[in-house]
Amino acid sequence: MNNEEQIQKLEKKIADLRKIYANEIHESWTQGHQTQMMIDQYSEQLNRIKEQGRQSKQSNQTKQSKTYTLIDKEGDKKQFKVVNINPDPSKGSISRESPLGQQLSKAKPGDNIQIGDQIFLLLDQEPTANS
Repeated sequence: MNNEEQIQKLEKKIADLRKIYANEIHESWTQGHQTQMMIDQYSEQLNRIKEQGRQSKQSNQTKQSKTYTLIDKEGDKKQFKVVNINPDPSKGSISRESPLGQQLSKAKPGDNIQIGDQIFLLLDQEPTANS
């Protein structure tokens, strides 16, 4: 069972238990209390699954890097590898958090990119090996 199926199943269980809880609370405090405990347990389980999904997605995004190819008005090309970890500008890799990294991450081929007082045209962006 994948995460989406687990999430849907738990959300349904919680909704069903809340309906039961609303009816039981009038009949018996003990039954209502037990049902509320089950709701809390399922809610905790649901939150853990959702958090694992978020962490997995963030982990995958952290591993992704792209190489951007730029050209200036004289026809000179520059390449930058935008990474999340271990940037090394001397080797052409820059942090995604840097101003240029943020600008490149949002750009599409054909967009103008400003570096200092120079304007470059973004020719291409390609995923690169995990970093």
